[in-house]
Amino acid sequence: MKLIAVIILLIGFSYLVSGQKTASEYFGSLPDIPGTPCSISDTARAHYSAQLLLVSNELNEDIAQLLDEEESFVREHQANAEATAMKNAGFAGVDVQEMKKMDKKHMSEKEKQEMADQMMQKYMNISMDEVNNLKKLDTAGQRRWSQAYMSEKMADQEADPKKLQEANLRNKQNFDLQQRLKDLIDIKKAREDKYYQQFDTLQKVADTARADLDRLLKPLYAKLDSGDLQDGEREAIEDEIYQHNMSYCFAHNPPYCAVIDEIRQDLLEALIKAEYDTLENVQHRVLFSQLGVGNPNYKPRLYALQAVQSYARLLESVFKYSVGTRSKMTDVGAE
Repeated sequence: MKLIAVIILLIGFSYLVSGQKTASEYFGSLPDIPGTPCSISDTARAHYSAQLLLVSNELNEDIAQLLDEEESFVREHQANAEATAMKNAGFAGVDVQEMKKMDKKHMSEKEKQEMADQMMQKYMNISMDEVNNLKKLDTAGQRRWSQAYMSEKMADQEADPKKLQEANLRNKQNFDLQQRLKDLIDIKKAREDKYYQQFDTLQKVADTARADLDRLLKPLYAKLDSGDLQDGEREAIEDEIYQHNMSYCFAHNPPYCAVIDEIRQDLLEALIKAEYDTLENVQHRVLFSQLGVGNPNYKPRLYALQAVQSYARLLESVFKYSVGTRSKMTDVGAE
């Protein structure tokens, strides 16, 4: 654990000046997986839960603030993004100010329609009346019009070889970037799917065992409820119930926690290699290439924080197959 603490400290050092808490620091603040979750004392369990809650609350607030800031930035630059998206679709020369006017709430529907018609004629060389007339054509007529329109657009591009070359290069770069993003997402998803499958397999086995255990315990709880017990019989039955529950927990909780520990090791390695920052950077570059909008204060941080958040939620379930103390085990069945 000392080595991990040193690594976490080194990773987080660069953020100390800005005052931002890194994903690695949050990760290092989380409690360790209990070594004996089936037989942990109430005091130790309460301490574990309190530490986990403290870190999780701070982490959740940090993530919520980042998401709010991101949403505010997107709203403020929506018109710029829409204009860039139209340019990338082939409508060169789209004016950002025109897009902003379209977003104004005080414009009437008629004014918006008129402005949309002007923009359609200016950037697409087609009027809204023509668009409406297209709706009246049959499928074959619409197809002929589309082919003629695309032929005209292609002829315009071929008339300017330099412009066409620049467009092809930009498209190639965007394709490579999107492929890189897909590869990173596929790697992340494959890793997550592996653990989901392990959890699913463990749960199916545990569910079957739980059903068998409930059938085994039912007559024992019935005896406790009957009240017709000789001296020492109640204690003996409670001890038997306790032993059966502990056997169930020790059979299923350690394998479950072992998977969580695998996730912990994978997450630590991903944080050290800045894998989530890389994914977020590529995602940001893809969006910038598509929308032309980028926050000048952007630093990759959100995805790594969300990965730690997911792990913290898993830590809440480390007592998944534990009923708790001896008295609680007997009380649960008697309800």
